[in-house]
Amino acid sequence: MLPLDPPMSPPDDWMSCRVSVRDGVCRHFINGRPILQRTLVDGQFPWVALRAHRLSHGGIRNLTITGSPEIPSSIDMVNSPKLVGWYSYYDEPVDNPNDMFSWRSVATQETEASFEVQHAARRELAGSNLESLLMYHRPMMEHGSIEYEFFYAKGKTAVHPAIDRMALMLEPDGVKVHWVTDGAHQPGILSPANRVFAIKEGQRRPQLDLKDNSWNRVRLELRGDDVQLHLNGKPIVERTLEPWNQRQFGLFHFADETNVRVRNLRWSGDWPNADQVFGENFRVMPNTAEMEQLASALPQSYQQDFRKLEFDASHFIQRGGPISVEEDGITMKASGSQSTDLPLWLEVRGDFDLRARFENFQHADVGDGALEMLAYLPSDGQKIRVARHRWDNKEQKLRTRFSPMTDAGHQAQRARDHWVANEATSGVFRMVRLGTTVHYLFAENDSETFRLLSTDQVGRGSLNAGGITLKAFSSKGGSASTTWTNISVRAEEISGVAVPDMQALRNQLDDSKKLLKKSFVHDFTKAAPDAEMFARINDTRPWNEADDGLRMRDIGTGEWGASALVAQMPVEGDFDIRLEFDELKLSSGNGQQAILAIEVQPTSEPRTTVNSMLGLNAPGVIQAEGYARVRMPDGSQWFNGTERHTVTSATALRIARRGERFFMMVRAEGEQHDRIVSMSDHSNAPINGIIMMLHSGGAGSESSVRLKKFEVHSDEQ
Repeated sequence: MLPLDPPMSPPDDWMSCRVSVRDGVCRHFINGRPILQRTLVDGQFPWVALRAHRLSHGGIRNLTITGSPEIPSSIDMVNSPKLVGWYSYYDEPVDNPNDMFSWRSVATQETEASFEVQHAARRELAGSNLESLLMYHRPMMEHGSIEYEFFYAKGKTAVHPAIDRMALMLEPDGVKVHWVTDGAHQPGILSPANRVFAIKEGQRRPQLDLKDNSWNRVRLELRGDDVQLHLNGKPIVERTLEPWNQRQFGLFHFADETNVRVRNLRWSGDWPNADQVFGENFRVMPNTAEMEQLASALPQSYQQDFRKLEFDASHFIQRGGPISVEEDGITMKASGSQSTDLPLWLEVRGDFDLRARFENFQHADVGDGALEMLAYLPSDGQKIRVARHRWDNKEQKLRTRFSPMTDAGHQAQRARDHWVANEATSGVFRMVRLGTTVHYLFAENDSETFRLLSTDQVGRGSLNAGGITLKAFSSKGGSASTTWTNISVRAEEISGVAVPDMQALRNQLDDSKKLLKKSFVHDFTKAAPDAEMFARINDTRPWNEADDGLRMRDIGTGEWGASALVAQMPVEGDFDIRLEFDELKLSSGNGQQAILAIEVQPTSEPRTTVNSMLGLNAPGVIQAEGYARVRMPDGSQWFNGTERHTVTSATALRIARRGERFFMMVRAEGEQHDRIVSMSDHSNAPINGIIMMLHSGGAGSESSVRLKKFEVHSDEQ
């Protein structure tokens, strides 16, 4: 019996057990916690055994063995009721039992075939040259051959082999090449009806021995760049692939003309043998096999290694506690009742696969401490997350959470949680959305095998810039710290940079500001605000030259109000707005927030206001903030994040827009450059005015500021 000190966290009904053998050392883990380590010697018993004690019973599920699997000489490409590994080039439905025009795998009663690929014709669209292509996700990288049978009935049922976008049309008068188009998105003049005989110069065009109303056998051989096609045992065409051919095999037909029936699809390849792949890990749990195949086919990928950042964390857009850049990654800490958040500035659309690796999770022996990867789907009003917790009662668990959000951006009470016991101090958080299902997964410690924790039904909305967040948080006197080492994403579409160099980005903004065509500058130290250009609200005291600026004051009341200066000017396209000030005094009479802010509102729907502001959020604590408030047509509203940087004092606020992206900035006193506080994407519609407001926090409070200079640079004014 092995002593366990401290005792393990209470287990679930099912426990995660793992045995790892590397470099002659065997390690045993239970629920992510290392239990036993031993060095293997020559002649060690070579078998893996799974045993239950004679006085008990148990069960095993999701067994995986990785390392050096036997490499088969051939595979069945369709061997289940699902077309796993196949996808439609034209985004047609696949495996949809409720759609009669879906590509599908159908079980058969014939002795030679267990499953048959079928696709129904849409004869009501006859004459439209409706292209349809079912592609296998894995390209023919090596020498090999693909064989299958297809049913041919002249004018009714036919299908043709394709390699990438080259379809080899099998027709009675010969083989013709059809270049698959991009349909309505095809540039140029390539017609969907294109086809040309696939013969070399001087060759005789052979007629094809197609068996009508019968099964025909095709063999496609690929050696190097040369492809040879056989029909019913006879070679019918040879062709050299173009350098850009992606070598993905597919089944093509004109869906307005013919049905498809294919069986006995088998791929034999000159694949690497076991010695060649020794050391490679092939790991897919049975309950994630289909998900893994679909996720691996997502077309775009992105990675950022936090161990190779060439800038420090001083200008990170972050919230809460301390974050630093170290040699081994981005380190964050939280203590007491605190949340430390690092938003990632990626935009992700469609299906996605998000992964974040952490190392060296540490926590106090008291209180709560946790790490988390969170994703926010604003258009669906949903948050999804996977986390590692250490609770005040000493239990250690993984948690997944689905949170519908209220219209004010707060978590609704009907959040769904799922808990799994685990004590790993490092690992990879993962969330995979396929269709409307999100899969939450975790790979513990140095394992690359992902365990499915739970699933939820979610919306199809995009992840906006800043919508993915890495967090550490604590409560009840606890603490949490970790080092994030990397982030990786696969998705249908990805743009942006997870952790950008904010100083370099600010320099780009400064450089692009110089290229803006129009400029307006008003120096409040030299002149009063022009009544035709500026409107004043509440504080209408006259400008006094001796004040060396425009003094603004707001006296708090029981209701929300503000003193404001409104620049009544339309601004179009890219712009850069900056307000300089000094002698800022923010006061709160009853704990309400007091602010100085610049606010703009694009003239588009949904109605959105964007703010760059300084706020007194606690006695003596002034924080620079940037956020956007979006009011939906039904009257509900949601907030696009609030990033806060604590500053001793500040001398300028700034809002810039480039394209549809807004940047909210502050100049802290004593600093030489503006600091980006937040950024978010909204609209490039014109704005009709710029509001500079001062709000005092509640009855009995008085806030004041002296405005020094206001400037606007834009494409058009």
